[in-house]
Formats: sequence, C-alpha cells, structure tokens
Amino acid sequence: MPEISAFLNAHHVSMAPWIGATADDLDKLEMGPAVPATAFLDQEGHIVARILGQMRDGELRERLDWMMGTRFTQPEALVNHLEK
Repeated sequence: MPEISAFLNAHHVSMAPWIGATADDLDKLEMGPAVPATAFLDQEGHIVARILGQMRDGELRERLDWMMGTRFTQPEALVNHLEK
C-alpha cells in the first residue's frame, strides 16, 4: 500500500507495519472480533494501546507521538469505537 509507505517514510518510522492479520492473530493480541483493529507495541513487543474499530482523526498521531516520547500524557490504552 503506497499510502502506508509514504506515511512511514515521512515520519521516519523504521519498523515494518503488520497488515493482514487473521482472526487467530487478533485473538492472540486480545483484540476481539473487531475489524479494523489496531495494536500499538513498544520496543519489547508489549501492547501499550489498542483501538477497536475505525480509528478517528488524531488517534494515530496521538499514540505515535506519545510512544516516540514527544508527549508526557499517555493516551487511553483502549479505545473501543464498537460500543459507541
């Protein structure tokens, strides 16, 4: 997906995104049946935030900024747009 590559390059993200997870993969990450679902992992591979359902404007940037150390306040660890 060229849009993802362009975003990662523009923001100097060196890790590869994981696209195409299966239902079994989501279960292992405790993501439930949500599609789409997004998990944010730290350098040790621990989930530090999850978004279930479609991500809203600013939610990606808010979590990436926090993980990169540019913000001090941790965003919500679990956002569930499926229950709203």
